[in-house]
Amino acid sequence: MGISHARAESLQFCDADDVVSRTWVRNGYLSSQHTELWTGESILLAEAPFSDGLEAVRREFDAPPPGWSAPADKQPGPFPVLMGGNFGGARSALLELRGFDQGFAHYGDDNDLAFRSRRAGHRVPVAESVRIGYRGKWSAKQRLRRGFFDARARRRLLIVHDVSLSLIHI
Repeated sequence: MGISHARAESLQFCDADDVVSRTWVRNGYLSSQHTELWTGESILLAEAPFSDGLEAVRREFDAPPPGWSAPADKQPGPFPVLMGGNFGGARSALLELRGFDQGFAHYGDDNDLAFRSRRAGHRVPVAESVRIGYRGKWSAKQRLRRGFFDARARRRLLIVHDVSLSLIHI
């Protein structure tokens, strides 16, 4: 819904519980001028800095803030990764792809979008200069839960898009 109601052609997305770099808006905008879709860099952080506020988190991953560099094609194969908590691109391309598939509730909708993008002939380059810091989920229970949902989302992606197992490199 947000994509269809947006007025700007250059759109950026991040998760509400993450911290964006001081140069996130500028570098994301410049990346969107370079390519129709990009995925940013996400830096896993411990829980502690998040309790100390925005600047404490930025000191952990954003010193000094990154200058802009062009997004690079680093994702060969049929399954590019799109970090749903840090990506952007052209509104027109996102509308063409019909945004997120809500059938992938909570897991996999971002990588479904990346997969459909690749099938439509778009690249999904990595914009390393567009970065966020995100809170690590470290307990064994949290890691198992994440692995379970990631596997379930990957399975759904294979089924929905009728992907041959010959395309998967294990």
